[in-house]
Amino acid sequence: AMTHTVCIAEGYATAASIHAATGHTTVVAFSAGNLSAVAEAIRQQHPGAHLIVCADDDRETVGNPGLANAHAAARAVGALLAVPIFGEDRSRGVIDFNDLHRLCGPEAVREAITAACSVVPDEAVGNHAFAGAAGARHWPDPEPLAEQLTAHPYPVDALPPLMRDAVNEVQRFVQAPAALVACSALAALSLAAQALINVRRDQQLVGPVSIYLLSVADSGERKTTCDAMFCRALRDWESERRQASVPDIARAEAAAAVFEAKKAGILDAIKLKRRKGEDTSGCERELQDLVRDPPQALRVARLLYADATPEALAFSLANGWPSGGVLSAEAGAVFGAHSMGQETILRNLALLNVL
Repeated sequence: AMTHTVCIAEGYATAASIHAATGHTTVVAFSAGNLSAVAEAIRQQHPGAHLIVCADDDRETVGNPGLANAHAAARAVGALLAVPIFGEDRSRGVIDFNDLHRLCGPEAVREAITAACSVVPDEAVGNHAFAGAAGARHWPDPEPLAEQLTAHPYPVDALPPLMRDAVNEVQRFVQAPAALVACSALAALSLAAQALINVRRDQQLVGPVSIYLLSVADSGERKTTCDAMFCRALRDWESERRQASVPDIARAEAAAAVFEAKKAGILDAIKLKRRKGEDTSGCERELQDLVRDPPQALRVARLLYADATPEALAFSLANGWPSGGVLSAEAGAVFGAHSMGQETILRNLALLNVL
């Protein structure tokens, strides 16, 4: 039994164009009125065949007999319906797949056959039973899913006077949107204050003044410039603290090295005594006294992170400077990281929420 695709067309030239473009077996019905009879005969002889009725789109003829008969034939035998699509600049007199082949080439014919669709009963769609097939590639413009809102001006006047003046000055100088400038200012102020101040929202809700900010702006709207201007003091403070900590860092590293050397020496002594069968209790007490008071790690000032993962940020806050913020002019550096993959995004967003 035939199981491959069989196309059914009205005329010989139309069938030849379809076969040349697709390689499918193509049957000629010789008239629109004969399409149903031919389709039923092929279905009866080859029940497993994949049938496609290829319509002539006689849109200039009353009742469009080519499309109407093709639709009826496809519906009668459960075939797909293919319609030639000529686009909005369609010329008069072009109606079938041979015309499509001549005007647009075999690829257009192949695409139209591939796009063949199922038909629905007439009673389901009234007089528009085949309108969907004829206009399969000419959908109307989609209706918007969301209401278009008019953006209100950013409430710069709601900012404290000193911050408002700074935002206005930077906005005039940089010529960036006021909302973008204000977000940079709020981010810098929050980062500077979050380790020093908590806010009491009610008797039970007390927390730091940390905030989350997301600015959506086109390329060239000076996101990096705004962040740099408001974070300059933070970067200068970081640099000054690190420079002042250089001697302390050297002493801390030396103390850590001495501690590790003493620890290694005691452990070696314990191993040696055990091999000789000697008492190790004295060495064990010495080791206990040593590890009871290890040198403290030096906390070096660091406030600004650009693309740290939530895990790295949590480790740094726990073992280094206890306050920090992730500031980046490129959201992809934060949201496009490996830690924001499908398997880990919820866990890492939750971690960011509790830091």
